[in-house]
Amino acid sequence: MQIQYLFLLIGIILILIFGPFTYFTYQMVTEFVANKPPSYRWPQFSDFWFTGVTTVLCLVVEKVMNVLLYPLYYPICKEKFDEKIRETRTKKAVTNIFKFTYYSIAAYAGWITLKDTHILPPMLGGRGSFYN
Repeated sequence: MQIQYLFLLIGIILILIFGPFTYFTYQMVTEFVANKPPSYRWPQFSDFWFTGVTTVLCLVVEKVMNVLLYPLYYPICKEKFDEKIRETRTKKAVTNIFKFTYYSIAAYAGWITLKDTHILPPMLGGRGSFYN
């Protein structure tokens, strides 16, 4: 019975936090839509096609890297005696190689996107101001 009161209390707290947040967010969006520049195009659901394509591409690349790198890393795995631990470490290493590759490419793509904007300062390779 006490756990139900705990969930009720958590629900009330969340309503008290997210209620005003939702209301003020709605006000801000309403004000923005009323004062938006004429050339601004509101994002459409169809704008997510690139996200869907890259998600599928990343999943395929991850599986391909797992298939290709597992046999390459398995012989050089540090663990030589316990087969279960060796397989686990090899899978973990291959997963981390994919993560390193993914985040490196994502960081580079972000830098390429921002390098010619007014946001990225010269010390980071951009043309913008540090104060922006």
